[in-house]
Amino acid sequence: MLTSPLRPVHYSAGARLQPEDAGGSVITYGDVPGEYDAAVKAGALLLDRTTRGLVSVSGADTRDFLHRILANDVKGLEAGQGNRNLLLTGKGKVVHVFDVADLGAGLLLSTEPGEAAALMEALDVYLFAEDVQLADETEAHAPLELVGPDAQRIVQQTLDGAPEERGPEHAFHLATFRGAATKLTPMPVAGRPGWRIETEPDRVGELWAALVEKGARPGGLVAFDSLRSETVTAAIGRDVSQDVYPQEARLDDAFSLEKGCYIG
Repeated sequence: MLTSPLRPVHYSAGARLQPEDAGGSVITYGDVPGEYDAAVKAGALLLDRTTRGLVSVSGADTRDFLHRILANDVKGLEAGQGNRNLLLTGKGKVVHVFDVADLGAGLLLSTEPGEAAALMEALDVYLFAEDVQLADETEAHAPLELVGPDAQRIVQQTLDGAPEERGPEHAFHLATFRGAATKLTPMPVAGRPGWRIETEPDRVGELWAALVEKGARPGGLVAFDSLRSETVTAAIGRDVSQDVYPQEARLDDAFSLEKGCYIG
């Protein structure tokens, strides 16, 4: 599993961190009630998600292939759109949970930390003669997440080209941060309306500092778990495993009952 490139930033700021062999995530910046309030009452909570994995899928048969095996719609997506999606077992239980982004020329699958290689291997099982190429792009993936009443203002003041409104979930926008290409995606964060912000990995430290300067409050797992518990949002990798059906984990937005057959 990757170590966050922001770990030195967190350490210097006095954050409590998990050991590196446990993922190295931020536990708290020292004021859990304040972090929680930023996400709910006033302000915005900023979370480090830079250890997520990324798989790119390209080739002429990409959409047909993924639509056939994944639980949510793929062929119905257009460039700039996306969704949360699942790969299920033959009995309909959860193997992988990830976010899909349609780039037009191909698709990106953002995974939980450490899951990119396993997702590629699982998808490859179903590849035969299709024109589909899978690649691990994790090194190019360093997202942050922002949630709270003031998140919209902070995003607009930090990024050039940020939208005035959130828009549909997972329909991403291309903006810039100090000249660096930055993808801005409205999506739930701990079950609440939030943003995923992804700039070039070597600029993520600058982006973190800029968001904090505009009023975002850094936080960690304790505040995040408090927020998701209130919204009954499952923690992928802890609450969700191959023993769980997606309905049991309230992953209703990650599967479709109308798209036709798929695994599970």
